[in-house]
Amino acid sequence: RVVATAQVCAYELPFSGDESDDWVEVARGEWMMLYLVASESAPGAADLPSLRLAAVDPSTGELALASEVGTDAELAFADADGELTAEATSFGELCCGTGVSTGEDLPLYGVRFGDAAQGLAFRDALAEAAKRLAASSATAVLAETARQAADAERDKRDGLKAIGFDDSMVDEAFERIGHDAPLDALANYIIEAAA
Repeated sequence: RVVATAQVCAYELPFSGDESDDWVEVARGEWMMLYLVASESAPGAADLPSLRLAAVDPSTGELALASEVGTDAELAFADADGELTAEATSFGELCCGTGVSTGEDLPLYGVRFGDAAQGLAFRDALAEAAKRLAASSATAVLAETARQAADAERDKRDGLKAIGFDDSMVDEAFERIGHDAPLDALANYIIEAAA
């Protein structure tokens, strides 16, 4: 789902680690449409929700810019001298943040908007989408953790029943020593309780 769009000229900073690196034009500095796209994880799916940036080179039709966007992504505005400023301007540094699934640093782009209002609208949409991504990611992680715990409990139950213990014995063992206890500890408890 497209969360935000903006007509921009984009620039990227190479990852050489050299502070003297200059911004490099993306798509020869031509105006192109920048898309911020969100995808939700399907219910029960292990995939986390994601947020991505993409732009197509207007001359070639090829992808000119593409990146994952993290929950800590932000657009900071810059003045005519390239210094960061709290005021909305038509130029900004778009920090894609940290990868949700990888934990790696994501790219930094320079973006020039048609005017400050477009930049402000994109910044606000990015901030809102990053907040939603953080909430969705946390919910997805909790759901995946609960699914894994349920799978582990079912596997232990199946293992104990295969040994010959019935459901009431297994339920009592889970209740007495915990659902996260290892299979052998659960089996030992049932044997000792039956003795």
